[in-house]
Amino acid sequence: MWADFFYEGNLRLPLTVFVAEVWEYNHIHISQLSPFGVIRIRNFEYSFRALGLDVTVENFRRFYQLTVNTGFFSFGQRYGSPKLITPPKGITKWKTKFFYIKAVAVVANMTMRNVNETIPAEDIVLPTAETVGWFPKLKTIKFKKLDNSQLWVLRMMLTRPDRRARPVVLEKSGGRCPEEDI
Repeated sequence: MWADFFYEGNLRLPLTVFVAEVWEYNHIHISQLSPFGVIRIRNFEYSFRALGLDVTVENFRRFYQLTVNTGFFSFGQRYGSPKLITPPKGITKWKTKFFYIKAVAVVANMTMRNVNETIPAEDIVLPTAETVGWFPKLKTIKFKKLDNSQLWVLRMMLTRPDRRARPVVLEKSGGRCPEEDI
C-alpha cells in the first residue's frame, strides 16, 4: 500500500531542487545515501539560504566531499574547510529502518553508483575571507534535537495569523490561556 500511495497518488518526497542537484552531480541514488549525508546536505542548504547566499553544488563541494563507508555514501567535511555543523551522535540503528525508494517517488535523475569504485580526489579552492566575501558570515551550527513542546511552539510561531501575538503552550489541560483574557 505504501508504494502504491506514492505511485497512484502521484506523491513525491519533500525535497528541494538543490538536494536533487547534489545527487545528480555525484551520480548517487537516495537509497545509497546515509542519514549523515542527508543531514549535511540539508544543513548546508538551510545555512546558506538563511544568510542569503548562493545555494549551489559548487559551494557545497567547497565544504564537503563524497565519501563511502560500509556500503553507503555520505559527505565528509573537506580537509581544511570550516565546520558548518556538529553532526548528531544519536543516530543509531538507522539501517534497521532503511528502505529503498523507487524512482517514481523522486523527481530527479538518480543513478545507482558502485560503492566499490574509487572516488577521485578533487583539488578545490577552500573558502576563506580572502577568496569569498560571504565567508565571515558563516558560523558552526550545533545540532540540537527539539522535544515535542519545542516543536509545537515552533509550529505555532510559524502558523499564527498575528505575528505580534505570543505563542502559548499549556502543559496541563484545564488551564486558562492568557490570550483568552484579551
